[in-house]
Amino acid sequence: MIGWLSLVLTLLAQAPDQSAKGQQPAKPEPPQQLLDLQRQLDRARTSAERIAVVDRLELIRTSSAPETDRILALYSQGRAYLTLGDYDKATAAFAKVAAYRHTSGDQFGEALALHNQAAAFWSAGEPGKALAIYDEVLPIRKLLNDDAGVAYTQYGIAAAHYSMGQPAIALEAYRAAAAIWTRLKDNRGLAGTLSSMGLIYVQLGDAQRAEIELEHSLTLFRLLKDSSGEAYALNNLGLAALTSRDFNRALGYFTKALPILQTARDRRGESYALHNLGSAHQGLGRDKQAATFFETALARKRESEDRWGEATSLQALGEILRDRRYFEQALTIRRAVSDRAGLITTLASLARLDLRAGRVPMAKDEIVEAIGLVETTRDRLVSEDLRATWFSSQRDLYDLYIETLIRSGETERAFAIAESARGRLLVDRLRDVLADLRRSAPAALLAQEQLLARRINAKADQLRRLYSGPRSDAGTTVPERDLRVLWEQQKDLREAMRRASPQYRALLEPDLTAGQIQRLLDRDSLLIEIFPGTEAIHAWTATRDSVRYHRLPLTAKQPVDAKDGALLLTLSAEIRRVKPHRLIIAVEGDSEATSFAAIHLPGDPEPLAARYSLVFLPSAAGLELNRSIRKQNTGRILALVDPVYGAPDSRLPAGSGTPALYPRLRFSAAEGKTIAGLSSQARIASGFEATRAVLQQQSKAATILHLAAHTEVNGQEPRLSSVVLSQFDSGGGPIDGLMRLHEIYSLELHAKLVVLSACRSTGGAWLRGEGLMGIARGFLHAGAVSVLATVRDVEDRAAAEMITRFYTALLVRRLQPDKALQWAQNSMRTDPAWSSKDVWSAFALYGDWR
Repeated sequence: MIGWLSLVLTLLAQAPDQSAKGQQPAKPEPPQQLLDLQRQLDRARTSAERIAVVDRLELIRTSSAPETDRILALYSQGRAYLTLGDYDKATAAFAKVAAYRHTSGDQFGEALALHNQAAAFWSAGEPGKALAIYDEVLPIRKLLNDDAGVAYTQYGIAAAHYSMGQPAIALEAYRAAAAIWTRLKDNRGLAGTLSSMGLIYVQLGDAQRAEIELEHSLTLFRLLKDSSGEAYALNNLGLAALTSRDFNRALGYFTKALPILQTARDRRGESYALHNLGSAHQGLGRDKQAATFFETALARKRESEDRWGEATSLQALGEILRDRRYFEQALTIRRAVSDRAGLITTLASLARLDLRAGRVPMAKDEIVEAIGLVETTRDRLVSEDLRATWFSSQRDLYDLYIETLIRSGETERAFAIAESARGRLLVDRLRDVLADLRRSAPAALLAQEQLLARRINAKADQLRRLYSGPRSDAGTTVPERDLRVLWEQQKDLREAMRRASPQYRALLEPDLTAGQIQRLLDRDSLLIEIFPGTEAIHAWTATRDSVRYHRLPLTAKQPVDAKDGALLLTLSAEIRRVKPHRLIIAVEGDSEATSFAAIHLPGDPEPLAARYSLVFLPSAAGLELNRSIRKQNTGRILALVDPVYGAPDSRLPAGSGTPALYPRLRFSAAEGKTIAGLSSQARIASGFEATRAVLQQQSKAATILHLAAHTEVNGQEPRLSSVVLSQFDSGGGPIDGLMRLHEIYSLELHAKLVVLSACRSTGGAWLRGEGLMGIARGFLHAGAVSVLATVRDVEDRAAAEMITRFYTALLVRRLQPDKALQWAQNSMRTDPAWSSKDVWSAFALYGDWR
């Protein structure tokens, strides 16, 4: 990662000498001449100054001085060579010192020399050799109880794994180092480690988490009055801004970092800041300025023999100039230094270039290799959020892969790839359900999970109160930051639960083929898969017997997100040809919350709902997994209706209850009565009983879960979205009535159907490759087979009428959920009292139709 390399090198090169201070066995004091030369080396700022010290050390090393002094001179020379970038001489010097320390029984000295040798190998672009040595050093330092030394070695292990394209393992090592620094109250070590962790999150596309670590790092460096560390933190925050495409903010960070690095004569750090300035200018469309910065940075990196950084600048110049030669040079270097993330980028660039030039076979080979690296990296990330953000950040590669396959005539393979690039987090969540993570998790982890959930809810309540009052950015900044930290702790805890589950990894199956997807369909169904690309909109129509590809142009009438249903209209001829009874729609973005039921095909006076039942499919792989889960079919229905939100409400004791933030849903009580009248196995929790406690405790046994309540949709932070249940008990005392999204994820449902009779219950934040991350999707993630939700606001009485007709079709007529919805829609549509399309087309079904 740009800027990260220089920071890591600084810590790896300087830290080992500090790690053993005060812990190693007493030794004779080195002669004053050696001490003076070591101080001069620490103060040296130029290559000439360092070379002068090396020459004077050479006089001692080749003199008749005691062997301990000559070895110490050689060690100091090794440090100087490492700083000068002469890695061959550095590794040779440290190897000799390590051998001497081993023979003399000096384990502290041996570990110190080996650590520096590993740092030299890593700096030379040989992380594999470095890792082997770090693995040798770590047990020695643990045996010696050298906590600081262990932390520095963990840092080196992290750097090596990261350079080898293993960010998940790198993060584990960084966390181990950070824990030690925190315990030792070593702010310098902690600051450097947090900065490096932040850069990994940047690469994985998680800019929010990156900024948490980087801002903490910047604060620590400023407290330490460490200007170089401050410059690195500023630079790295700029990279986080680049990831968020906030190019002006990134430019500001890099502009602040550059003069600090120049004043410190940090040529390596300067080269990265120059490169990053080029990236910011490129993002702002200033290609000429960007190229100048990249060329200057490339020259600096070649001077310092920084191969990793050289490849980065070559890649950037290749993008600006569209010149294959730069990419080929970058590819050679990145293979040599095992830069997995860099390989993905360069292979994709070559594939794009070759595809434009008509070299389709070459492009296919390149993009297939890149996709393989993306999938391998994702599988190594245990954190679901990191997998989601990483995959989202790499989504354009799948567009390129699909375009390449289409041009190769492999339309069915392209269809399978398009489907595999959707709803991946849903599939991961369903694997959690199958693996039954909580059953295999240690009791200590479960207790931590419950404690964290309570702390998150308390902090969310604090923020909610602050947001509802006079808004003060200063007043909300600290709680927001605290909540983000709690989210990260929750993610880490879930990672630990997955690691403790032997069943989880066994569930990682390869992607479905086109044939396997087709076998999920019924004979009367037509699947419409739409994948918006950068050059065209790709669409497939699939039945049990065939898959057809349709290439649609990018035009004003056919927007990428298909929000107005125009894409579906272009496929009208295919729909009429197949004559299905059911349309299964696989789309992304705002289209997931679009009412397709009211759309008319060209020349048809009737809407789609009159001809077809409609189902939105978030993921075919998720559908296949869900069907493989044995659902507990108890036939029970749990319905939570007519919650108590506050005064005025006659159900509350006189004088109790604060003013309600939400209006009472009076007609939702009728929904409960309808369900109770249609099923003897219905449990109706109404009024004071419609609580989050009832939902958490009784939902797992329900075959149908019905929620008639308000929802809070938080588009900025989806995890704070909530189903709003009763907020007072029967005595008028306040209770927590918010069932938040992170709690919904943990329900582990066996429900065949969840009905959300609430306004805009499909709403949420859109994440590329995942879809709308909101309440409706949350219930699917919790294991529900299908969810009936609303795409717009629906008046209380109208919702109750629609729900009554839906359950009549579902429980009396015994129709499948999609057919029951279609029956209810047409019943409402043809009834003059309810014929407004804003009413009958507001509900949509997501998931499995069976």
